[in-house]
Amino acid sequence: MSQETQITAALYEAAMASGDAAAADADAPSWPGFLARLADAAQAESALLRVDLPGLPGRLWQAGAPWQGPPAEVAERMRAGRVYSATDLPGGAADDAARPLRALRRVGGRGGQVILALARGGTDFRAVDGLLLSHLSPHLLPALEGWSALERARDRARQDRDLCRALGAGWVIFAPSGQILDMAPGLEDQLRGAAGIAIRADGRLALDPAAAQALHQGLAATARPGGAQGRDPAWVTLSQRPCLQMRLEPGTAA
Repeated sequence: MSQETQITAALYEAAMASGDAAAADADAPSWPGFLARLADAAQAESALLRVDLPGLPGRLWQAGAPWQGPPAEVAERMRAGRVYSATDLPGGAADDAARPLRALRRVGGRGGQVILALARGGTDFRAVDGLLLSHLSPHLLPALEGWSALERARDRARQDRDLCRALGAGWVIFAPSGQILDMAPGLEDQLRGAAGIAIRADGRLALDPAAAQALHQGLAATARPGGAQGRDPAWVTLSQRPCLQMRLEPGTAA
């Protein structure tokens, strides 16, 4: 795999990665990780990615020496898709004129823009270093717009989880046998604390016989091919005091 292909793959891996996963695992794909690989390939002291896309606050990631990149008023005048050096930036960025750099701007819909830039001290960049940015140019916006959509979806999911938790609601994924495959974060503690319902060693809910039978029958009916079509979702009462009900709906096989 060529160096350009490896760096492009790192770009898309960072776009698909979860910020929580990157925080928990230093080796997980991340924007700083992508920038570090790019900086290493271009022998740059600093690499940065400055993102301003609709629906999200502005972001700036960097690897190496701290740097803010081309000033905003200069970036606004950069032609989209062109790789600039310090000497040909619009308006002549005096602060960076003595510092070798390469900078690329991409423009998205509704006024969104992305700046990807490299900087170093000493000798200027090689021609091949600028080609790395040129190679990334057509991939930059698709990757970041995909990342932006994922971030918005994750944010909505977090809000939904918080709302469900505040309302005392949650979700559980059952196997047809009644064993729990997955459940909402924190729901196990809520069940135990509010209704005294624990999870047994075999992975099933510890219910009284009547509730256990009702859950078993409901799961069997829901799992039956076509069993849930044309009928209202089944409700099972897990506890009378406090009142705790579960709505059963068919899922999709993994």
